[in-house]
Amino acid sequence: MKKGDTWISAVLYIALGTIIVAMLLAAGIPVINKIRDRNIILETKDVMFGINNAVRTVIREGPGSQRSFTISIERGSLIVDDVHETVNWTMESKTIFSEIGLPIRDGDILMTTRKTSSAGRYDVELSLRYNGLADLRLFGDSNIIGRKELTVKNNGADPGSGEIVVEIRSV
Repeated sequence: MKKGDTWISAVLYIALGTIIVAMLLAAGIPVINKIRDRNIILETKDVMFGINNAVRTVIREGPGSQRSFTISIERGSLIVDDVHETVNWTMESKTIFSEIGLPIRDGDILMTTRKTSSAGRYDVELSLRYNGLADLRLFGDSNIIGRKELTVKNNGADPGSGEIVVEIRSV
């Protein structure tokens, strides 16, 4: 065998190996991204269950009751809307988490997946609604992103409306 044959074989093996790795990555990365998005949605759903549990616990325990805890929002944005008495989380994803346009209830959480104007992209929304149950009052940033401390406190009934005032403070 000549020296040149060895080098040609080595170059061919390296090229073949590179092509195989590129094909595996091209097929695997979209699957990995969809799995990652699904996990983020499920983790955020747990955060929403925690917020809901804190709000309902302080309402049940009465004025002065409060709960503090840390939440982590990896992607998307968690918005506390004290005008509409809702807590909403939305994220753009390539994953279809639920049937498109059909709201699905999981406990007190309403989950909705909607198509976006971009092909193959969807908005996933998780919502908690407190109309008629509590008057949410927000202190701090209404758009919660990253790791934050939340305090949920029952401030008693509003004299005007009679609804229980629940203070949500993000730090």
